[in-house]
Amino acid sequence: MPVDVSVILSQLATSWGLLTHSVNQVVQAGRGNPHQVHLQTNEVAHFENVYQLHRNLLDTSSHSNIDVGLHNIRHLLCKAALTSSDPPKQPPILVQGSLQHTG
Repeated sequence: MPVDVSVILSQLATSWGLLTHSVNQVVQAGRGNPHQVHLQTNEVAHFENVYQLHRNLLDTSSHSNIDVGLHNIRHLLCKAALTSSDPPKQPPILVQGSLQHTG
């Protein structure tokens, strides 16, 4: 039985909406939590796999929007993984040191 194209497009749109909402939550709350960011990165990869399977059903504008969106999502998740949730409030203490050569 053939699958209705409109059903696939509707599911992609719903998945994209859920993904972007979830990414926003993780980026806002997941800073400094690499586990949460990693789980979200896996969800992005899963969406991307499904998107690639059905990419031919979308118009050029939709391709562009999703491709740019996925790029931005990956960038935000990478940034969130590297951002501390508890940044220092004081500048770092710099210790002046010197090396002495003996011998």
